[in-house]
Amino acid sequence: MKTTFLLIGLFLCLLIGCCSEGQTGKKLQVSTLFMELPEICPTPDGMAIAPDGNLIVACPNFANPATPACLMRITPDKQISKWIDVPVLAETGVACPMGIAFNEKGELYICDNQGWSGSEQGRGKGRLLKLVFDSQGMLQETITVACQMEHPNGVRVRNGKVYVTQSLLSAIPSDCLVSGVYCFNEGDCGIAITNTLEDKNLLVTVTTRNPQVQYGLDGIVFDKAGNLYVAILVMEPFIRLYWMRKEKWYPIRYGHRTVRS
Repeated sequence: MKTTFLLIGLFLCLLIGCCSEGQTGKKLQVSTLFMELPEICPTPDGMAIAPDGNLIVACPNFANPATPACLMRITPDKQISKWIDVPVLAETGVACPMGIAFNEKGELYICDNQGWSGSEQGRGKGRLLKLVFDSQGMLQETITVACQMEHPNGVRVRNGKVYVTQSLLSAIPSDCLVSGVYCFNEGDCGIAITNTLEDKNLLVTVTTRNPQVQYGLDGIVFDKAGNLYVAILVMEPFIRLYWMRKEKWYPIRYGHRTVRS
């Protein structure tokens, strides 16, 4: 049977796996095979721990467009099953779930990256979705927090705010690729994104200077101290953004950026 392998080590290895033992002073854990995914999940992407302790895996299934995008559920004792199909966008007839994150209420945020396939239909149709569930864990409501996004990728929730990476912002003039981090309130709904510097929700932009690999900000995570780490693997092992008062953001390990306060 044709299967897809899901390799899970430490989640932080996604951000700092390029660092050597000498750089960190600590011996990193080696990734090992955790689970074989069934054929209905040929393309796994984002992961999140649900409030009940299950591991949820987003499957946009770009490797087989005939397979509907879904969310898989893996229990602590490694039982795997399909949880739900991700609500599709009417204009394209598909969903493209990548980054996912739960809030404290158990609601699930999904980066629906419609533009990933490169299709004309999906261009500029990306969404940030919020899935609301009832007491039985059944999908009750799907809220479009933001729409018309070019390349929504990673997402994290902290202190009532939702932070999203956009790996491509082609409308912003530049000789190289521009990407950025957006911030929304958990109560936001129906925000139309322009993918330009006019977006009020755009916190910071970063330019990828590597001309051979033009890709932008990707994975995103907070540490316990409230520092925000955003991966840009084609340039450096990681880029670090830290949070100060009045939501001012400053890069520490990257040279070129625009910061909006």
